[in-house]
Amino acid sequence: MSISPPTPRGLVLAALCLVMSSVQGQTPSLSQVEAQFNFFHNYLDVSYTLSGDTARVYLQVSEDGGLTHLVPLDSLTGDTGRVAPGAGRMIRWVAPGALNLLQTRVRLVALSEAPVDIAALVAQVDSQRLRDNLAWLAQPRHALAAPGGLAAIKDSLEARYLAAGVQTERQELVLFGGYRLENILGRQPGLLRERETWVVDGHFDAVAQTPGADDNASAVAALLEIQRVLSAYLSEATIRYIAFDQEEAGLLGSIHYVGTVGPPPYEEIAGVLNMEMIGYYDASPGSQSLPLGFNLLFPAAYAAVAADSFRGNFLTVVGNGAAQPLNQALAQAAATYVPALRVVGLTVPGNGSQAPDLRRSDHAPFWD
Repeated sequence: MSISPPTPRGLVLAALCLVMSSVQGQTPSLSQVEAQFNFFHNYLDVSYTLSGDTARVYLQVSEDGGLTHLVPLDSLTGDTGRVAPGAGRMIRWVAPGALNLLQTRVRLVALSEAPVDIAALVAQVDSQRLRDNLAWLAQPRHALAAPGGLAAIKDSLEARYLAAGVQTERQELVLFGGYRLENILGRQPGLLRERETWVVDGHFDAVAQTPGADDNASAVAALLEIQRVLSAYLSEATIRYIAFDQEEAGLLGSIHYVGTVGPPPYEEIAGVLNMEMIGYYDASPGSQSLPLGFNLLFPAAYAAVAADSFRGNFLTVVGNGAAQPLNQALAQAAATYVPALRVVGLTVPGNGSQAPDLRRSDHAPFWD
């Protein structure tokens, strides 16, 4: 990005901190981006070169230092929307009022029209990285029995989030005895539908006196690998990566996030993928037990497990009625891209109170 010197008629946009969003080395890409703000007439001109393929190009403005880019742009003209490659492209935005130059940020986005290659995304998942993540996560980490281990995990998760380039924060709540609950939150803002937010989560605390490998280091290892793969891409909607604290103490971390504080006003949760104990696998007959009454509430799922001699060789996908489209999409994706992964789907009515065993994780506060 080149910056022009200030002129009397058009002052350069220095304080507004223009940011380009395109994937380096891939098409389409943005270059030769220049921005000037005319303080006399209160408009912004952005010129750019688009290389590669035809793309959807958008100018976006933040008034909170770049946390969100949700300023309405009603008076936007020029080369925006579907744009063919070429030099000398120009967009003009007439600001509705005075701007706070210390907090205003401007982002130019170029999104490819090519369909997302899901198979290529799946191929990037690295099983060795999952094992490596599991190795350092699986250590005693409990607020009372192993506070040092819990603190170390929090620091490591925060460092991983920052290294992935996502917006990172610790959401804190002081509990009994002065203990500080700390959810580790990551945010990858969407570039088109920023308010639409998809949550991927898992809790990182463990039962006292255990390393908690399956419960729940397995889920956090997957969370970090999902974040590693997806954070390298531009997303139309926002992705939230949440590592919850104190699930074992009664879902305290997720209750705090969902109920006590609530999601920030600039986010509308579209769906939640909560991962709990996803590392157990046993192909031996009779290795999978089911809760009492499971056959009555979920006869189809019971029949599927029974037909395979009650082997614990599957992933259970549980959702309430509102999540049924997401459940179906996940099952279809698994069948298409990971056919070796056996999935058993369940849909619970309401908030799942009829099957309390299926509420014993951080998805329950979202159902409520």
